[in-house]
Amino acid sequence: MKRPMAWMGILVLIPVLFLMRLRPVREAPPPKPPDSEVTLVGTLHERQQKNDSFILYLSDAHVTDLTYSGKKSANENKTTYQGVQLWVKDTSYEKLPEIGEKIEVMGKVSLFPEARNPGEFDLRTYYHLRGVNFRLFDCRIIRRSGHGKIVPELLQRLKEWMGSSLDRHLTEDEAGVIKAMILGNRASLSDEVRGLYQRNGIAHVLSISGLHISMLGYGLYRVLKKLRAGTGISSVVSIVFISAYAQMTGGSTSVLRALFMFIICIGADIFGRTYDMLSALSVSLLILLLSNPLMVFDAGFMLSFTAVLGIALLNPWVMRFLPKIKGRKGEILSTISVSLSIQLFTLPVVLYFFYQIPLLSIPLNLVLIPFMGVLIVSAILLAVLGNLLWFPGFPLVFTCRAILLIYEKGCRLCDTIPGGTLILGRPSAVQIFFYYAVLLFLVSGSAEKLLRRIKRASWRKAVELSIIIPMLIVLSFRPPDGLMITMLDIGQGDSILIKSPAGTTYLIDCGSTTEKDIARYRVIPAMRSMGLRDIDYCIMTHPDLDHISGFTEMFEMDPSERLPVHFFVMPVMSKPEKAYTELEKSAEKAGAKVLKISRGQVFKDGDTEISCLHPGKGFTADDVNEYSTVLELKYKGFKALFTGDIQGEGEKELTRILEKEGRIDLLKVAHHGSKNSTPSELLLDIKPRIALISAGKDNSYGHPHKETLERLRDIDADIYTTIDCGAVTIKTDGKNIRLKTFLSREEIDTGDDYEEQK
Repeated sequence: MKRPMAWMGILVLIPVLFLMRLRPVREAPPPKPPDSEVTLVGTLHERQQKNDSFILYLSDAHVTDLTYSGKKSANENKTTYQGVQLWVKDTSYEKLPEIGEKIEVMGKVSLFPEARNPGEFDLRTYYHLRGVNFRLFDCRIIRRSGHGKIVPELLQRLKEWMGSSLDRHLTEDEAGVIKAMILGNRASLSDEVRGLYQRNGIAHVLSISGLHISMLGYGLYRVLKKLRAGTGISSVVSIVFISAYAQMTGGSTSVLRALFMFIICIGADIFGRTYDMLSALSVSLLILLLSNPLMVFDAGFMLSFTAVLGIALLNPWVMRFLPKIKGRKGEILSTISVSLSIQLFTLPVVLYFFYQIPLLSIPLNLVLIPFMGVLIVSAILLAVLGNLLWFPGFPLVFTCRAILLIYEKGCRLCDTIPGGTLILGRPSAVQIFFYYAVLLFLVSGSAEKLLRRIKRASWRKAVELSIIIPMLIVLSFRPPDGLMITMLDIGQGDSILIKSPAGTTYLIDCGSTTEKDIARYRVIPAMRSMGLRDIDYCIMTHPDLDHISGFTEMFEMDPSERLPVHFFVMPVMSKPEKAYTELEKSAEKAGAKVLKISRGQVFKDGDTEISCLHPGKGFTADDVNEYSTVLELKYKGFKALFTGDIQGEGEKELTRILEKEGRIDLLKVAHHGSKNSTPSELLLDIKPRIALISAGKDNSYGHPHKETLERLRDIDADIYTTIDCGAVTIKTDGKNIRLKTFLSREEIDTGDDYEEQK
């Protein structure tokens, strides 16, 4: 190899270090608690429009009213925030400040939500990596001073002009895709379209990347050279143009990476040197990390970086195994090779962040990517010229719509193909390290040297190629965890996920009254991150909204977006409510078989046994909570009790049933820890060692109640709440218990001493 191994090793080591769960340090908290009013002064550096609101971004912002101590702030004691997001309403476009202008605003402090469950997107970290500390809602612009910066403001106005042109000629969804594609503005991109593209492995078309830079930059450079502008003028004009485009579109890491590589390529042409992609990538990487070291934790950065590494390092190796054909067939093979190289090199990053592989992405990209150039050119022309009254935009509108329709239909078709997406879950650091180590071994030529003893070239290549198989097996392998129980944090509600050692999955309740779309954004991502591909049993304890809203949402989702549910389990009710019957119909419509259970019915799976203790047949009550399904789980020497919202007569009956049961290991405390649930009589009978409570932060009910917590402490139970811990995961082999809270990332191994306490 021409390049030293150490050079490549450093490059490959960067994604490995990130994926070994190095975590960025949180910045200082906002100046006041959430929902408090605060006045800030800062410099406007970006503005966007989303529906009827404007989103402004301040840089170098500081508080002008109160400091942490409550005193009037002095200049020498000001706390400066790198970035603050502002949501402004009731302001016309003409009244908005210009980019670079200094403004004073007043609004209510709000923190970006952080991930509280496995697999959940962490919006707080996302903005933290981009230098945005917190946000203000209901903002009012109090004062403006100074003048805006001419060039940034002109670029912003051009971006807004182009966006309004797209809004004028295209539908809302079409304009949202095109704006993301050519302007870097994702504010109008719908979650449905984003998910559709992401599931099928073509989300990269929604980002401005090297394709845009190469098309626009190299295109302009070649045109100028053909017009005899000279290498110097052509270089300067094209670099200035692409730099302005990068700034206008927001300067994402993929754009800046492509910009720096473009400048290096042009520089190589000027000085008559050979352009080396790997060296250009290394310089770009160094510049980006020096300017913002935290970007190494960003998914977009990692995907952009590893994709180019795949082209630079892996593609030459893949090409060795393909026949050397010229003409159109050769171009197709070359495209397949590049696509395959990118897929293989980015695979660990894709699994780490998205937990699944779109198996049809390579053929889909082969069909769709050739249209990309035409789409970008047509979209840019429409955006620039579409607002001119005299301009007949129909041909460009037709072209954009036709190509977007092809993209959508292609993705929809892939969604209907069984097995098109393979859910593997998040790999461990060891698996990722092994994968990249073997990949480096292959591309370095070391494998080829070791296999030179094999005389036949075809056999030698076959053996070398087969090394990829154990790489993929190791990356996709998930070691057995024994029995796993996870209490998910879904706000004021309940959702318990159980996976037996045999792989059977149970979801006990799925609902919340404080959080929306919990199935889409919390429950399903958590299951995918664990490598779970379906739900064997969804169990509804009772039909209150805070226990079923997620089930309703899940059954109404498109089949390509949710996980298949085999059985939907409901308690027998003498007087079923409307919500009960409607959910039963929704489950059947979604393809789940409905089971109605009562006391005595058992789900058995190897050593795992889940028994229904309540309600009994013929049980009647006035309060729906009293019908709550109560389940007892036994796995070897481990016992757990899940109680729904049981109370009143139902809880009295349960106490009689469990009178001689003996101590249990785990209790899901009933009714979110309300004052009148989980009486002392029941606790003295079962004496749970671990008590889990699911409740929403600052909920209006005061859950969990201090008296309930006191009763649990009286029996020496270890209490874990979603308010304090986020999701709580328990793993056991039937004897030893390991407990991990999501927010602290700490794992508690109770060991053998736990068994001795029982």
